[in-house]
Amino acid sequence: FLCRSVEDVRRGYDTIMGKKNQLGIVNEGCLVQEFLEGEEYVVDSCTFDGVHKTVCVWRYERSPLNGAPFVCQGQEIIVANEVEAPDGRDLVGCLCEYARGVLDALEVKYGPSHAEIKICRGEPVLVEVGTRCHGAEGVWCELAQRTLGYDQAELALDTFLEGEKWNGIPIVPAERHTHVRLKVLCVHEQQVGAMEKPTFVDFAEDALAEIHAMPSFVGIEPMKKAGDAFRPTENVFDWAGVIRLIHDDEATLIRDYERIRALEMDGLYLVEEG
Repeated sequence: FLCRSVEDVRRGYDTIMGKKNQLGIVNEGCLVQEFLEGEEYVVDSCTFDGVHKTVCVWRYERSPLNGAPFVCQGQEIIVANEVEAPDGRDLVGCLCEYARGVLDALEVKYGPSHAEIKICRGEPVLVEVGTRCHGAEGVWCELAQRTLGYDQAELALDTFLEGEKWNGIPIVPAERHTHVRLKVLCVHEQQVGAMEKPTFVDFAEDALAEIHAMPSFVGIEPMKKAGDAFRPTENVFDWAGVIRLIHDDEATLIRDYERIRALEMDGLYLVEEG
């Protein structure tokens, strides 16, 4: 919830507290957090003997959708010396330095961590951090491997063993071998219209065939099956799927990404009243 008034806070609290969440667990608490304006990034790290190395930095594409204020619609890997921070420094270096300070403060000594950080008022500010790998069922592993030559999952295991692979990587992602993106497949309100119980039937064959033929396409992870409820996307539980894109030419990658967005809005899904 993005709360702009005391009434918004009260409504959000009442919606969350004591209700069963998407994991089937009753909420016994409610987190109230300052709204941070700015672009959001993921800093994935692995720590060995108290030394932290950033193993991947992702830039989220988050924007309003279906009345929800910040829906994730995709993400891409960025590396050092590609993007400038507001103060003129290298953005990746700035994010990684900040993340290392967070991990030091939490006294993390071994294993993976996943931090979400926003550049707010010109400075990195922590949204959240957990001592775990990047989520999304590992659909990102191939993209990281192809871009950097390693991924957080294999390095996380290595930090609990000898640390041999971990020793061989730089402290921040410094060189890319290709361009990659994840395109989250969202459901838009106009696709379900006035249906009371919109239900997923399938992906349209012609649209899916077009996506499979794209130069950058490497895989799709459907997250809906026939008969599933098909609500307009407001959070991760409403995703229809994730598409993995990889190409050496960034312009080709972006063209495919934007075409998938257009199909997502018109023509990709077959939906019926449940």
